[in-house]
Amino acid sequence: MSVSKLLMSSLLIATLSGALTKQPTVVFPEKLRKNDFALLKGSEDDKEKELRKALAEIREAIKEYKSVCGQGLVGPIDRRKDDQCYPPTLATLVEGIRPPNKKYYIQFLKRIPIDPITGKADWELRSTQDEPQAVAWGGQNVCQVFSKSEKFASDGTRYRDW
Repeated sequence: MSVSKLLMSSLLIATLSGALTKQPTVVFPEKLRKNDFALLKGSEDDKEKELRKALAEIREAIKEYKSVCGQGLVGPIDRRKDDQCYPPTLATLVEGIRPPNKKYYIQFLKRIPIDPITGKADWELRSTQDEPQAVAWGGQNVCQVFSKSEKFASDGTRYRDW
């Protein structure tokens, strides 16, 4: 979805919900950073660098969640059966978890990064129960993340294989 369509759909959502009564408020379906607009228009090299950065950020958050879970800080409410200490969804990394008997939350990501190749914060996921070449995510947990793009990178590999 283009940036202008995203803004228009956001205004439509705000209008239909009655949010534009006295003070105009734009409601974004996804929070965009300033440089996200630039990423959508950037060169392929810039997009590839940003894709590597976004993948590393998400993968590090998954690794941190697994470490915290291994220390017993992820309670049964935040876990799924047979999750092997991986987060149930990417949203869990943003929403955070509350350790048992604690009054604070641990947040692993501020937001789900946008894939600069597709322009969306929508990623291909794998769980520990999925086959390595599975086409669909099984939904048990999130142990790996990939771009959904079918395009090829400058080195000849598919972005989704990174």
